[in-house]
Amino acid sequence: MPNLRLNEIRWRVAVILTVVAALVWAYLFIYSVVQRHKAERFLADMKSFPFDSAGINEVGSFVERHGGLPIHPALGHLAPTCNIRDCDFEVSMKNWLIPVPEEGTIAHSICRALMHVGIRPWVVASYFTVRGGKLQETSTTITQLKFGERRGSTVLMEIAYDVITCEKTQSDCPLHDQPENYMVAKPFASGFDADLLDAWVSQGAGVPMSRVFDVDLRCMTSLLHPCRDFAELAPSAWADHAQRQQ
Repeated sequence: MPNLRLNEIRWRVAVILTVVAALVWAYLFIYSVVQRHKAERFLADMKSFPFDSAGINEVGSFVERHGGLPIHPALGHLAPTCNIRDCDFEVSMKNWLIPVPEEGTIAHSICRALMHVGIRPWVVASYFTVRGGKLQETSTTITQLKFGERRGSTVLMEIAYDVITCEKTQSDCPLHDQPENYMVAKPFASGFDADLLDAWVSQGAGVPMSRVFDVDLRCMTSLLHPCRDFAELAPSAWADHAQRQQ
């Protein structure tokens, strides 16, 4: 009888733990999908955002509509706090696994376990820099962590598509000395496991923002597989990069 009682307790505990794990997984998955839909609406609106003429009021309203906030500029910026002419703004959508816990911790082990069952860390974040009352530049990153292979070992690998818009008249704009108003390139990821694609766009009229922000986020929450490549994640930018390499 004691053994039967002990087995019954073990069975009940196993059932309870399984139910709790299933509920946690469902919550994390639903939350991730909800955040993905918010990110999709944000990126869709970025296609028609007036980068070339937006002032601080337009940027502030746009950011607020998508749940963003003003942020304090980094140390060394000319504007230490937001005012009527100078401000930095941030919009971000992500799941609960961002930031990724430090390696070697229990939280990191849980994160890896969740990745095996289709919940992968991802983030869509955009930063807007307004100087002199006018939008000076933006930086948008679309990133997912997934498992990859390196020398026979399974490692965490980042796939990231970054979009930078800037005024060509600014000396620190990557397009400052370039004839093009739009460039796509694959930077070399030195020192870490990553697959990167960068797009630089001038904030002038006639720039193909609809192609730059043509992003398919469905792979961010796919249960079957992560974002496999940029042909899936950023198809138009990847096609433009491929054409440029010919």
